[in-house]
Order: sequence, then structure tokens, then C-alpha cells
Amino acid sequence: MPAWKTSFFVATALLAAGWASARQVFLGEDSDLFRPADSCPMDVISCTVPAADTCCSPKYGLVILAQQWTRSTGPSDSFTVHGLWPDTCSIVESQDAPLLDWMSTYWPSYKDDNNLFWAHEWNKHGTCVTTLDPKCQGDDYVPFSEVPAYFGQVQKVFQKYNLYKALKQQGVVPGGQYALVTFVAAIKNKLNVEPRLYCRGRVLQEVRLTFHVKGQSTYLPAEPYHNHNCPKIIHYPSKRNNEAI
Repeated sequence: MPAWKTSFFVATALLAAGWASARQVFLGEDSDLFRPADSCPMDVISCTVPAADTCCSPKYGLVILAQQWTRSTGPSDSFTVHGLWPDTCSIVESQDAPLLDWMSTYWPSYKDDNNLFWAHEWNKHGTCVTTLDPKCQGDDYVPFSEVPAYFGQVQKVFQKYNLYKALKQQGVVPGGQYALVTFVAAIKNKLNVEPRLYCRGRVLQEVRLTFHVKGQSTYLPAEPYHNHNCPKIIHYPSKRNNEAI
């Protein structure tokens, strides 16, 4: 196994181990009390049921899928993943080599080592997905399987909500300038989700989509609680070139 892949899984495994141990030590959770996830109702929607079992519905159930548009990073015909971020309702070679290959293409870091970026995303965001807690997995739990499970969940949501494809089908392609309302409408018309756009100056950097979670892993579009920070006219640059901004 290449050294970079080994170091990533070692880092995430250590983070996962620390998380699980901390929950057992500080929260008094015992392995005999672990609840199998297959006993959960499938139709519960996050943030709608007070005091819902966190193995069945994520405690931090308002979820944001953040997709980046960075000119020097990732395929020229795709956004890349920034993260899948659980938020409060009030506002994997050894286990999955193809997933790791996908992450290298569609979830790269544009400034740091990929391993550090992925470990950060797992430590800060993945560990907040309560439905992936080891205690929720029952007798079938495989140590550290929650790590590739989280990244695999991101992959599925990212592929379903393909921003580049949705925009292209509406005639919005890289290399042009577009009205903010046109860009937003193109995404909403094709994907039925209200996006929030983030820019540096007038240059598009990121699009965020907000969801509730039905059951453990079905994402339902939700009303975003943040505003755009882009101007009325935005620049959607082509990747891997030196076009003037």
C-alpha cells in the first residue's frame, strides 16, 4: 500500500479510536448497551422528532454539502468536495480502495496534503454524525468502519447533487459571467435544492446545499439559513488556465 494511503488510514483510525474511547470513558457508554442500527424506523426525519434516538436520526441533523470550484484543483468538468457538515437543528484502502481513489480525484486539498485535509474533515465533521457511532452498529460492527462509511456517504450525496452537470444542462458553463439569480435558478431547477453561493470578490469559490436527513442516510433538501456572499454578477472561471479575472 502506498505510504500516503497508509498514513491517511492510520490517522483516521487513531482519530476514530480516540473518539470511541472518549465516549466510553467520559459518557459512560458500555459496549453491552450498543444498539443495532437495523432496529431503527426508516421514516424519521432529522430535526423533527424531539429527543430522537441518535443512532436512528443524526443529532446534528441540518446537513450542508459544500462543493468547491477551485481553478487549480480537480477535474475541469466537476466541482470538488469541501465537506459534508452536520449542524445543529436550531439554526479507506483496507476497506474500500475504490472510495479512496474517488476521494483523490473529487475530494482533493488545494493547499495541503490530502491526508491532513481528510483527517480534518473526519475529525471536525464526520465524528458529529451520531448515526455512525460504533454503539449504533450492533454485533456486526467492524472497528473503524465508521470512517469509510462517512466518506462513502459524502460520495453518494455529491454524485446525486452534481452541480457541474446541472449547471451545464441549463447553459451555465465555466469561463463566463452570470447573474447570481441565473446561477441559483439553474441549480434549483435541476436539483430541486436552494443553493448558497460563496465568492472571493466576484469569483465563485463554493456552493453549499442544505439538507435534513430521513432515517440514517437519506438526504432531503432543506431551507438554507445562511445568505449568499456573492455580488449580483459572478465569474465562473474555467479550470487550469490563466484567464484574466
